[in-house]
Amino acid sequence: LYKWNVYFMSCKYNVAAMNFVEEYVVNAETGRPVFFLQVGDSYQHDGKDEVRIYFNEDSSPCFMQVTAKDAEGALIEKREIKDIVNDTVFNYLMHSFDSYMESFASMMNVN
Repeated sequence: LYKWNVYFMSCKYNVAAMNFVEEYVVNAETGRPVFFLQVGDSYQHDGKDEVRIYFNEDSSPCFMQVTAKDAEGALIEKREIKDIVNDTVFNYLMHSFDSYMESFASMMNVN
């Protein structure tokens, strides 16, 4: 009767007094990822680190963009990583995405 779809998920959390925000854009038809964003306090400096992960149309990972900014917002580093399948941050975000989708399905009783 009803088809529940996820389009966007957001998660905000704090670990050891460091703040993080994660956002996930979902293809509502397939339930697979389109885009991930993680912004959080940096472990290496007094600024913020940002990770953007882009996916191909078939939901395979395309590339990851990592940006580091200092406390004033000035750019420290910006790089693109093409081979991200074995990257720790990618795997963490992918695991989180799958967990959130599973939780949604369980909560909405769609399985």
